[in-house]
Amino acid sequence: MDDPAGAHMLSKIVERLKVNKLVKAIERDPLRGPALTLLRDVLNDKRQGLAKNFSEEGKQRLTAECLTDIDNVLAQSNPVQAVRMRTIEFMLLSAKFDVLVMQPPTIFQGLSGELKPRIPDLARSDKELGDFFYGLDEPMDSFDKMWDAVLMRYWVMNLYVNAYNTVRCALGDYQADKTKDWLRPCYISFCIWHENTYRTSLALPSVISGENCDMRALMHSTWMNRAEEGEKFLRRSWEQSWEECFGEQSPYAGLAL
Repeated sequence: MDDPAGAHMLSKIVERLKVNKLVKAIERDPLRGPALTLLRDVLNDKRQGLAKNFSEEGKQRLTAECLTDIDNVLAQSNPVQAVRMRTIEFMLLSAKFDVLVMQPPTIFQGLSGELKPRIPDLARSDKELGDFFYGLDEPMDSFDKMWDAVLMRYWVMNLYVNAYNTVRCALGDYQADKTKDWLRPCYISFCIWHENTYRTSLALPSVISGENCDMRALMHSTWMNRAEEGEKFLRRSWEQSWEECFGEQSPYAGLAL
């Protein structure tokens, strides 16, 4: 006589064994293994926001989605360039919300840490942010709900950035000399550009020092352009373009970031 309950249990055991085998393979992989380790470390650390606010099922889903995204990017014909570009995409998304989260003192000149109270105003004045809130399932009818949504989005995008950074480093697209590596100055630039964009939408003065603030803000957004050119030393390429544009050293010249 058939035993449906027993067959279901056997099916679950087989599925679990397949998953465990796949996880073991990822752990041994020199590119994906470090990303999995980072995801586990962050999502198991209850002192951090994602670990405290996501369910176990949510953590597993987030891990699987991130690793699947990495797999798809690594499958492209030029994985080094593909990972670089995908990392930059997530950096742009993370920075857009980071400038709403950060508080003074900030990480660099050109960032105020003063935008958090203006989130409701920005939801009306900045189309992309307004679209983000509109697209959420729950109505954003209070500041606290808006703040929670911004914070969660920042945490997730920042996790993707950090996971991709492990792959970037494993592929050799980094400089051990922090005065030469591109990731941190690129991210700071994106934060400066996003803050300036927000401030413009609110008719607030720029906090970027020097003349031609709008041009300087625009230059901070051009890391993607330099990256698309395939330049190996991305930071040097971007800093040279700054020097050519403004006749002065870039704001990151010689800094170990």
